[in-house]
Amino acid sequence: MFKAIMARNAACNAVIQLVDVGTDYSSAGIYLFDSTDIPLYQPDSSSPVARLAMSSPAFLDATDGTAYSNPITDNTAIRDATVTGFGVYNRDSTFIFGGTVSTSAADMILNPNIIYHDQTAALTSAYYLVP
Repeated sequence: MFKAIMARNAACNAVIQLVDVGTDYSSAGIYLFDSTDIPLYQPDSSSPVARLAMSSPAFLDATDGTAYSNPITDNTAIRDATVTGFGVYNRDSTFIFGGTVSTSAADMILNPNIIYHDQTAALTSAYYLVP
């Protein structure tokens, strides 16, 4: 299936705008997990390995079907883990999208994807793509 750039941008923007919805937290967040079972519910405080706060707005408007994130705040890992999944949650901790994590051939590339307790977890950038 082929989509016009205008349609790709509209679809992309519709999803990324959901990330900024909510009032419980001051920002949306990217949660890192040590399981590929991404919780599609509000995560409890012990579930994720780390929560990285996103800027507000979290993403720039889409160009060519791709929206790049604004800066993402580093945070400290709460336990040792091999990160295998991530989820992007809005300001009310509602799941918006997520995927797999590995050192290659995954939705998110972390190198290394092993994080230790009290280590800084950081992402230099993120993007959402509508093909």
